[in-house]
Amino acid sequence: MRILPSFDSDLPGGVFEGDAWFRDGQWFNDVARDDPSGFGRLPADREPGQDFLGDFDGINDRLGQSLRSKREILNLGFHGKYEFSDVVTASLTALYSDVDTVSRNGIEDAGSGESYGILNGVPDVFNVRRMASDHPFIPPEVEVTRSGTVSWIRSFPEVGEEQRINSRETIRLMGDLDGQLTDAIRWNAFATYGEWKQRAINVGEINLQNVDFALDIEDNGAGGFQCADATARQNGCVPLDLFGEGSVSPEAAEYISYTGDASQKRTQFTAGGSINGDLFSINDRNVKFAAGVEYRRETQSTRGDRDGDLVGGVDGDPTTNDVFVTTHSTFPSITANYDVVEGFVEIDVPLFETVNVSGAARIAEYSTVGTIFSLNAGLVWQMNDDLRFRTQFSRSQRAPNITEFFSPARPDGDDLQDPCEGLNPDGTGISAPSSPGGENANLATIAQNCLAEAGIQAYFADPDNQDAAGVPDAFDAPGATQGPNAGNQNLQEETANTFTAGFVLTPSAIPNFTFVADYYRISIKDAIGSVSTQNTVDLCYAADDFPNNRFCDVITRNALDGSVDEVINFQENLNNELVEGIDATMRWSRIELPVIPGRFDIDFRYSHYFKDQTTFTGIGGVTVLDTPLGEIDNGEDELRLRLGYRNGGFRMTYTLNYEAGGIDSNDAANPDDDRFFRVSDETFHDVYARYRFGPDDRYTIYGGVNNIFNNFGPLIPTGTDSGSSLNITNDVNDAVGREFFLGASVRF
Repeated sequence: MRILPSFDSDLPGGVFEGDAWFRDGQWFNDVARDDPSGFGRLPADREPGQDFLGDFDGINDRLGQSLRSKREILNLGFHGKYEFSDVVTASLTALYSDVDTVSRNGIEDAGSGESYGILNGVPDVFNVRRMASDHPFIPPEVEVTRSGTVSWIRSFPEVGEEQRINSRETIRLMGDLDGQLTDAIRWNAFATYGEWKQRAINVGEINLQNVDFALDIEDNGAGGFQCADATARQNGCVPLDLFGEGSVSPEAAEYISYTGDASQKRTQFTAGGSINGDLFSINDRNVKFAAGVEYRRETQSTRGDRDGDLVGGVDGDPTTNDVFVTTHSTFPSITANYDVVEGFVEIDVPLFETVNVSGAARIAEYSTVGTIFSLNAGLVWQMNDDLRFRTQFSRSQRAPNITEFFSPARPDGDDLQDPCEGLNPDGTGISAPSSPGGENANLATIAQNCLAEAGIQAYFADPDNQDAAGVPDAFDAPGATQGPNAGNQNLQEETANTFTAGFVLTPSAIPNFTFVADYYRISIKDAIGSVSTQNTVDLCYAADDFPNNRFCDVITRNALDGSVDEVINFQENLNNELVEGIDATMRWSRIELPVIPGRFDIDFRYSHYFKDQTTFTGIGGVTVLDTPLGEIDNGEDELRLRLGYRNGGFRMTYTLNYEAGGIDSNDAANPDDDRFFRVSDETFHDVYARYRFGPDDRYTIYGGVNNIFNNFGPLIPTGTDSGSSLNITNDVNDAVGREFFLGASVRF
């Protein structure tokens, strides 16, 4: 495959009309140096007319960015028990955690055509303006390439580095009473309260609305220039000069800069009670049972960014036009809660001397989705003292959480290959959609639907998109759009059917040895998810009932240039999922060797996946089977081996973690495919040691090394399905590398 260079097109000096740019202290453009204007700045390795090429003319924008956030962590805990009597005991646990992180994300960028919403103004989608053809700041090196208004894209180092500063606090209180009801039955009552708070501050962002105001300038009557909008001037607007590195004045940088500030709080309260014990005996073995009730209430209160409110409708309504005025992607404001009351019963019956059967049922009443019912049944056969077989079937439900059910649209950007890309006014020029089942689409239907869009007709009618004879260019769509994610109050619960079968081997000939192996098959119906931005757009325009279908309902096209401004990704009960595999564990403790003091132990865990697939409906109603197993981050195998040694207060362990590699895409599994890319399996090695001493082993010193061999894992290049601009952010990578730690603790 082709590995893309690590260059970015958002130069700090700007790229204009795609054919003039400023880099390394000088101008370049696509005009030959011997042009009569004297302002031709053609790079030495180009032919006249060749535009800016990001692979060669861009910059490395990764320098200084964070692979992993800097973090400071404080954890405090308390646990106490009190015996009221021989039969009643109380306990209380309190936990506190504070985690502060800072990540550095480089320099923010912006460009003409970016969408934003006007707050307290017209409730619609607006685009950052192109510069007027008579804009006084246009230098001659750009003027010689200009045919009309000037498009632009630029990063803004003058605003400062983009940083994400997060502070998260967690408090949890747990109390319970435990008592003896009879000699055979115990009771328990409990209550817990948890609270999680986050404050997120983002510096180095850009206010797109202010950029738009600052590019619209006029003569101030005193030999200078001012912003044309009087209200904007009152709010500090000053003219913005984008041409060249350092051209943005400190006053303009302050006006267009933006610091995001948002916070949220989540709470959970639970309370319940249960009884458990022995009911009666069968064949001198007790029938065991448990029963109880639980109550849970969860709340979420989110204060979104102050300039991140939705426009075009009521805040919190995900069906409205959710466009933001800044480059900062924040979470929307929301106040929501739900509660649930559950009851359960469990029983374990010794059917025969060596066979136990068990069953359980749980019923829950949710304030969101109503009543759900779960059950399971299992069987255990103790074949002999060394071998035990077991199997179980369960049906369980998962209700949607607060975000899935209540959340307004949360801003997000997605890549998009517009199905209308390449369209000509006569309906020719388009290609099959890229979504699953796209090869089944009727291209004539897509063309007809695309031509019905007023924005695409406006694109054809724009003189900037026509040749000298007035013939329209083929429709050229941006490669990305806004794809906000939104909750859905029509969601229902997921349902999972799980079957497991396995055995436990504890051979008497090998003391302290256990081997466990289980096969499992999990099938989920009505899995909660969302149709991707790409699939939504393709399904809309490939449909015979365009635009009267649910896919088209969530798409907003720009009325002026036809580009897709937004596609809302609602949560839905969509897919059927199937996972199948085996888990195996081997533990061997207290191993003594004749000539070495102390004891050794081994802990080995292995997982292998047979299937991991999702079934959904693609274009044309075709059932599509997605099987990512074997791709990067979806390896077929994983294992962990830990070897330990103990002698008195000394303890030492060595741990090996193995992650299977894979290919970038199962759709490109042929090495001759130019998209083919494979990463190798990776192993990571850790060592840990501790020593306990003093009365009751009160004092402990410990230390170790994680990732002994400093293995960062494979480089996964930009341009692959699994890659990103950071290159090492997958399960087969360790962004930190070798890590040393040392500590001490005291018990009171």
